[in-house]
Parts: sequence; structure tokens; C-alpha cells
Amino acid sequence: MTMASRARPLPFLALLLAVSIGQAVAELVRGERPYILSIGAAGGLGRREGFEQGLHERSWVRERIAPWYRWLAFRCAAHAGAELALGHDGWLYDAAELEWVSRAPFLGGSSQAVHVILDLQRKLEALGIMLLVVPVPPKVSIDPEHLGGALRALDRPTNVATTPFLATLTRKGVRVIDVATLLSEEPALDHYLATDSRWTPATVARVSAAIASEIRTLPRQGWGAGGLLGFVRESVGFEGNLVARLRLPKALHVVAPEAVELEHPLPGWQRSTEDLRSPVLVVGDGFSGIFGARDPSSRAAAGLPEQLALRLRANVDAIVLRDARAASFSRILAERAALPHGRGGLGGKRVILWQFSLATLADGDPAWTVLAPW
Repeated sequence: MTMASRARPLPFLALLLAVSIGQAVAELVRGERPYILSIGAAGGLGRREGFEQGLHERSWVRERIAPWYRWLAFRCAAHAGAELALGHDGWLYDAAELEWVSRAPFLGGSSQAVHVILDLQRKLEALGIMLLVVPVPPKVSIDPEHLGGALRALDRPTNVATTPFLATLTRKGVRVIDVATLLSEEPALDHYLATDSRWTPATVARVSAAIASEIRTLPRQGWGAGGLLGFVRESVGFEGNLVARLRLPKALHVVAPEAVELEHPLPGWQRSTEDLRSPVLVVGDGFSGIFGARDPSSRAAAGLPEQLALRLRANVDAIVLRDARAASFSRILAERAALPHGRGGLGGKRVILWQFSLATLADGDPAWTVLAPW
């Protein structure tokens, strides 16, 4: 072990001591028993996560010291907190998605989600509407090579139930865009962002092109002919949604904005994503919202609905939700079913695109079992 490696933990340990002393002084001033004595008695001082949880429970430390504690843990111990995993080259991963990949939270082809999707498809078919399902895999399933450990060496690691789930939907006649298979055609590329849980602009364009091709198999519904696209590329700095979850001191700017290249439709090519009369309804979660006009991180017109409208050369009707599991999707359908034709009602729709995150699938989850009646 080199002298430098021996010295590396010293700032981290120094902050532990400084935090403990500062908190003890503040508590003594308030006439309270110092929290550090409780930690020592419980043997928890050496446990980062237990100690940080204790800090969260003490308002003074949480507001003033905890972000700096997390910064030192991030810098000196490559610790990104309990919610995130730190990969190579500054890549961040959602710990919940890593857990989803390594366990079996749903039952694949026999899952409740399959029955729910089939039921929704039957109801929409009775109205003359095609359901197009786009289950999006988590980041670790597409770009695992930036992780350490066993997952890095796996080819598209995913939950063991994913393959039977998708296969059953396809066998039962549901139109499915298999995103993982689509992206595997370009294995040398990073398809997701380093500091965000979602995909890159290039991946948005790739997926939207596949969706447009599938929609074009239907009888013409007012979309223009295919061919060349009119757009311009713009390089911008983008702060990923995982950076905020590090909860580091904002003044330090520890993680620089990620350079991304957006594709903006040229004037005359841009189409509306809020056209209630459009025969295409898009319902999705953050994967549909990123880089969109309503995305506060970009305020661009380069999200999935915008890219799909560009490729169809027609307006679409898009709804971006925080959560696009079955309960939320069925609620949207119930609301739209009550509206008249021409004002967003289902009577004017011919295609409904439902994009949701595969990592949200879990048997017994009320969001996949309790649906809004319509």
C-alpha cells in the first residue's frame, strides 16, 4: 500500500470527527444529550449508511454538514449513497434498478401485468384502436459495461422474468417494441446517459423511428410519407436526474453537466405534440419526457413524442406521466373515454402508444393490478 493510498481516507475520517464534534456542541448548547454518544454505544460510527441516517434525523447537521459529508464520501471512498451505485468514468446507476435485475419481482409470462395488458388491448381493439406497447429496460440492462463486478461482464443483464414477459405479449398478439433487441444492433454505443437513468438523444431518435415504422403498417391515418428528415443538431450541457440524488453541496459543482447532442426539427418540420384531434395518443413516463418541450432540464423539442411526430410528419397527442404503470395508464384511458371526439376522446384515436419502464414491474403491486374502470 502506497503512502498516498494510506492518506486517502484521512480527510473522510477528519470530517467524521468534525461532524461529531460540531453536532455535539450544538446539542450541548440546546441542553440535549450528544447524539455521538448514542452512536458510539450502538457501534454504528464505523458504518457510513447508519451514520448518515443518523445525520438525517438531526436537522442542524442535515442542513449544514451532511452534503459535505456525502461529498467527502463520494470523493474519498467512491460512495454514492444508498440510492445510487458509482460506476467507472463517472457513470451513475440507480441502486433499485440493480436490485431489480438481480431478483425476480414479477412472474414473467404468467404475471398479473400480462393479464392487465391483454385486457386493455381487448378493450381498445373493440374501439378500433391499436395498442402499441414500449417497455423500456433499465440503464444497467443496456449499458452495464461502466459498472464494476459481475454485472459488467454480462450481456444485457435483466430480470429473469423479462424474456418470458415480452414473449408472452408477442405470442398473444400485442404489438411490442423490443427496445433491448433494437439497441443491441449497435453494441459499441452508449445508449443511456452517464448521469441520468434515461436514454440519450440518439436512442430517442432510434426508438421513435422503430415506433413510426410500426405505426405506418396501419392504413394511412393522415401522416406524411417517409423519407428525409429536417432537423438540426445542437450540443448542450445536460444535468442528469441522478446527480441531484447525490445531494452534494451545490456550490462545488462536483458533477459537470453532461454534453449531449439534441436533434431539433427545422422550422416547417416541427409538429405539435398537443393535438387532441390526432389519431395517435402517446402515454409515457420520464423516458417519453426527457428532452421534450416540457422537460425543465432541456426545454427542447427533441423528446420521444416530438421525434415520433417528426417521423410521422403528423401531429400527435402526448401525455407524459411521472409514473406510467397500468393504474396511471388506465386512468388516462378512463378520462379520455369520457371526452368527445375531437377533444381528445378515444373515438378519434387509432393508435395508442404506451411506454413504461420495465423496472416498475412487480407482482402484487397495486399499480399493476387496480385499474380505473372505463
